[in-house]
Amino acid sequence: MLIRRIEELKEDLKAKADSQADFKKAKQFTTAKDIYSRDVPSSPASQFLIKDQYTQSVYQGILPNTGAANVSTVGKEQYLALIQKDLTVTIDTSTAGKTSIKFGKGSVTVSIGTAQIPTEIGKIDFEVLDAPTPFLLCLADMDRLKVYFNNTTDKLVQGNIRIPVIRK
Repeated sequence: MLIRRIEELKEDLKAKADSQADFKKAKQFTTAKDIYSRDVPSSPASQFLIKDQYTQSVYQGILPNTGAANVSTVGKEQYLALIQKDLTVTIDTSTAGKTSIKFGKGSVTVSIGTAQIPTEIGKIDFEVLDAPTPFLLCLADMDRLKVYFNNTTDKLVQGNIRIPVIRK
């Protein structure tokens, strides 16, 4: 009796599956739409794109970077935003090409010069890139300056100096 009931259930499931397949075929035939394809949005999901965040209009500050880069870097636009606030900062274009950076799976970006930025923790050389990036303070420079990020207080710490870090 149990085997017979299992066979009946199998037949019911097969009939439902066939019915669903027939419905999908009919829908595809009547709408001429491939119901198995994934719809590709006509435009990218802009809610995930931060446009104009690192432009020359607003200086965004320096971000501690725990990434793989061994040099501190900045995008040209953020460099231009900083020099609007501090006219003493200059770029040394004789170092152009000194550094090549690759962000994720993107292409390699070559530096267009070096800017030495005076900060509360010391002078930092930033390789300027033609890329939309903020000022990224690398771990190598943090080590050189004996600075660490305390994530429980959101502060950069160097001896008795404490610099607040704002999470964005």
